Amino acid sequence: MNLVELMGSVMSKQWICFPVWPMREEAAKQWNVTPLVAQILYNRGIESADEANAFLNPKLTYLHEPSTLPGTQPASERIVRAVREHEKIVIYGDYDVDGITGSAILWHLLHQAKANVDWYVPHRLEEGYGLNTEALIRLHDEGASLVITVDCGISAIDEVRQARKIGLDVIVTDHHLPSGELPDCFAIVHPTVPEPSPNPHLCGAGVAYKLAWEVARRISGTARVTPEFREYLLNAGGLVALGTVADVVPLRGENRILARFGLMNLAKTTNVGLQALIASAGLSDAPIDSYDVGFKLAPRLNAAGRMGHARLALELLTRADVERSREIAMYLNDQNRSRQSLEKKITQQAREMVRSAGMHHDNCRAVVLAAENWHVGVIGIVAARLVDEFHRPVVLISLSEGIGQGSARSIEHFE
Repeated sequence: MNLVELMGSVMSKQWICFPVWPMREEAAKQWNVTPLVAQILYNRGIESADEANAFLNPKLTYLHEPSTLPGTQPASERIVRAVREHEKIVIYGDYDVDGITGSAILWHLLHQAKANVDWYVPHRLEEGYGLNTEALIRLHDEGASLVITVDCGISAIDEVRQARKIGLDVIVTDHHLPSGELPDCFAIVHPTVPEPSPNPHLCGAGVAYKLAWEVARRISGTARVTPEFREYLLNAGGLVALGTVADVVPLRGENRILARFGLMNLAKTTNVGLQALIASAGLSDAPIDSYDVGFKLAPRLNAAGRMGHARLALELLTRADVERSREIAMYLNDQNRSRQSLEKKITQQAREMVRSAGMHHDNCRAVVLAAENWHVGVIGIVAARLVDEFHRPVVLISLSEGIGQGSARSIEHFE
């Protein structure tokens, strides 16, 4: 993009500014901040002294009780029963950072409780997103009686129905919005289903963390968990922060608390997989902030699912010992480099296709492109980059042997 095109792109943007809050001067005095900070807080939806204090001075004691998250009661009861009766539990997670970290949170908690627990993550290219019936049948045949989803399942109506037919209980933990009908499963743990919780913006890892907390309480037999569980839940904050920042959920209220204290825990994590991941990104012995998560750690975890199979990323955060962790972390580092190179190549190709077809002009309302053998695991990122550049919805389709698989990204307020 030359200077003329860049200036034209900037000038074409319409800046929408919040109006001045009439109460900002008074609020600034009450909150002990400058009027500018009061205005910024108001723009984020904060209007009371309590909300301002919670935002500026987050504390772990401000976290909402896990029981306030819909579905945690029946779900935790069923999980604890499975633990005590030595049923085989399988955690079925999504293949992105949010799903991987959420799955690791539950796996570690149940492993510490000496449960018969395993995990499963689908292959992005071969199985696609979410639950699939073949995998559920296979897990049941291998002895599983309870499947707990992480960051997926809220739209898996048919798949859950098939699971019930073969006698497999499913607990859905998710944060994506349902499209209408809900799965007929044992329990649904969701921040907005059947009604909004105190924090409707939890990510998948946050939902898993709240469920793990409630399970720990139920196993402990009291609202005050055992010292071992307490230590684990504090250490697991790093995994929650990874999922929260990577999934770009609003960093307000409880999410801000989880992110702040989780980032602090990342730098001193005892998880050998996280230690290896942090070392591979050159972040050892240094504070870790949201930029490090968003642009250094999360891309490495995501690279596993985009370029190959996300099970390596989940193995890194769960079962891997020190030697295996270093091996996987180095592999993810290489995969991330390959992803960056491929993404750059496809982005340049797609950008040239947009301009040669005239899709960058104002009379074109959307961009739809297709090409042979574009990597399916990367085209979503490329679509997002094109949205940022051309400010319109983008659909990219990878063609292979006459079959197209696509990914779409859109602009704000257009779905």
